[in-house]
Amino acid sequence: MENTVTINGLNDVVSTLQNLLASTDTEVSYSIAIQNLPNFELYLKGEKFDNSITPSIMKGIIELQNAIYRTYLIARYGADNLQMLNDYERQTLELKVIVRPGSSDIIADLCGVAVKLFELISGMENKQKYIIILTVLAIIAGGVGWLYFDSYLGHQATKLEISKEVVIERERTKQLLGSQQNVIDAVQVALKSQHIKEQTDSDLSDEAEAESETEIKSDGSQNPELNITSTDTTTSKPKDKTVHFKQLQAVDMELVNTIAQAKESNEKVKLATERTEESMRKVMASTASAEFVRFNNQFEASGYTMQQIASAERAESEDVTIKNLFRVLNIDSKKTEFMQARLRPTDQSFQDFNATFSDTSIDQDKLDRLTTALTSYHPIDLSVTAKKKRGKLNDAIIAQVRDVDTTQSFKEESDDVIES
Repeated sequence: MENTVTINGLNDVVSTLQNLLASTDTEVSYSIAIQNLPNFELYLKGEKFDNSITPSIMKGIIELQNAIYRTYLIARYGADNLQMLNDYERQTLELKVIVRPGSSDIIADLCGVAVKLFELISGMENKQKYIIILTVLAIIAGGVGWLYFDSYLGHQATKLEISKEVVIERERTKQLLGSQQNVIDAVQVALKSQHIKEQTDSDLSDEAEAESETEIKSDGSQNPELNITSTDTTTSKPKDKTVHFKQLQAVDMELVNTIAQAKESNEKVKLATERTEESMRKVMASTASAEFVRFNNQFEASGYTMQQIASAERAESEDVTIKNLFRVLNIDSKKTEFMQARLRPTDQSFQDFNATFSDTSIDQDKLDRLTTALTSYHPIDLSVTAKKKRGKLNDAIIAQVRDVDTTQSFKEESDDVIES
């Protein structure tokens, strides 16, 4: 290919991804040249970390390596079975990892392996392959941080509210209720207030204490820091069970939204994204024995916090059936086995989501109603089954199609529709 798009940092990854997602072409007329990307870095302090790494950290690095392997396999073959890798591919995509002297400072060369990813698909380039690789690079280089911790806070708040009810019903002691409420209040403040005031963690290294600290916002737009001490007195505790988290850089919401859009653009991109996110959670969990962790220069936390974040991110989904009026944003009938509709609840109870259906499960009359709802900008009464996880719907299926509601119209909002 004569034309080349040069990637010289994370911003270029995002802008290239956005252009690909906005394009209606399935093929690409240019190659991608990676010149610079930030390294992936873990800085660890603790008794076990003195110019060395533990077996658990080694497992975390292996997970990072597997994320790279799976990205290539999904882009090249459409599957993520690691056994499909041949020796040449495995060796070519090996991460170069350096452990610096002193407390363990682990650096993985993300730029070098990104170059190899694009070299291995040379001559087979298409839009989907580019989106898969760039999305995974965006996740590893900068797509985690405050959002993962924010998810942990939501999970913790729910868990503590449940625990509070158990305490009320079974114990009814003011002492237990008071201590539990203190923790609930701390989490709720972190979730709901506009500002969280910084606190100093006495266990942080001198280097961390020397960094400038400012008033911060709970939306992650500056540098949030939070300390919550566990009140669990029923089990033996590790040395430090303080939840400490400090954001080192503002969350790039453009990056986060671009990753989310890419994830919904294609099933293979979604597969690569989910596998990479799971690998990143395992990398987080692998640092649990450290006293202090600086994760990819995005945030600092205690090892206990890292373990809690990783655990919260694995929260199980629940099966739900939703009967509601939906706006039909798009219908994709290109798939051979099933069709897909992009839906938006009229009450905005959920974010826009994709729901599948087949011509065997929905007859022509019901398909015509869906089409009418799309073209007339009227909402339609549907029942949808889905997996609900942290307020989002996944694996949605249209179970029942009822009538179009002609009393409402969204024609004036048609310019705001984002097609999947």
